[in-house]
Amino acid sequence: MATITKWVLTLCLLLSLVGCNKKPHIPDEEVDNDSYRRITYNGVDYKYNSHLVNFLVLGTDTYEDTIGQSDFIGLLIFDRQNEKISIFSLSRDAYVPIKTYGVGGEFIDWSSNHLALAYSYGRDRKEASYLSADAVSRLLNNIPMSYVSSFDLNSIYNIHSVVGSVDVVIPDDSLVFANPSWKKGKTLTITSDNVEAFVRTRNVKENFTNTNRMTRQRTYLLAFSEKLKTLLNENFEETAMNLETAMGDCFTNFDLSEIEAFAKMMMEYEFGEDSFYTLPGGDEQGALHDRFIVDEDALLELLIELFYVEI
Repeated sequence: MATITKWVLTLCLLLSLVGCNKKPHIPDEEVDNDSYRRITYNGVDYKYNSHLVNFLVLGTDTYEDTIGQSDFIGLLIFDRQNEKISIFSLSRDAYVPIKTYGVGGEFIDWSSNHLALAYSYGRDRKEASYLSADAVSRLLNNIPMSYVSSFDLNSIYNIHSVVGSVDVVIPDDSLVFANPSWKKGKTLTITSDNVEAFVRTRNVKENFTNTNRMTRQRTYLLAFSEKLKTLLNENFEETAMNLETAMGDCFTNFDLSEIEAFAKMMMEYEFGEDSFYTLPGGDEQGALHDRFIVDEDALLELLIELFYVEI
């Protein structure tokens, strides 16, 4: 039985990596798909690291199978050569080019707007996810989004249920307004009863509170990943099956059986506090909503660090 399982997992991993350079079909594609392969910076030539598998994860702000906005936008980067995982967190408020459409669904043009809104132009979860992948890819020098998955608020509970509970140290006082006991430095046990409140709540009466929320999301993701890794090592088959079941209601552009391949990498690859990255830039107050203005020069340096190797 163990031998059969080993062969199945190996096959799943191979199948997932065959598609690592594929890019989902995106309506009205107008960018040069090969422009990301080579870049020059400060007189040095770089090429894209072909050992990477990029997995875009989108958390939307609706409970039902409806189209809203993407509140959470995170890119998992699996480095198959160095066997490590990085998480690149992108602010929903990032003011970047996205594709815009008219009321009749006709493509209008690229225009600058909040990254979270790219999802809202899709007519269904599949198209919305691909539009978000398109916007993220364009922002990041057109690097390919090999895989994309989106989940709604209901799915938060299903995914969290895989690990049962995790302990986190509250990183700041951004939730005291909602729960006076949730003070900075306190250890909090995250369960299905409070997971949404911890990763999603923010004070909309104050400016730039998405930054605090992203910090809490990072805290939760690290604790979740560590617990998941422990469970995978204890009982890989059962935990991978639970993860597959939990993602059954999510949109994915891959077969759910491939989750075992990602689970295997989660179990074996290096991942920790220094594995998190965020968009460089700063917040500014817009006419109606906060904006996060990307520092393009710093972003290029970060892209080279994460996605390129010197020729």
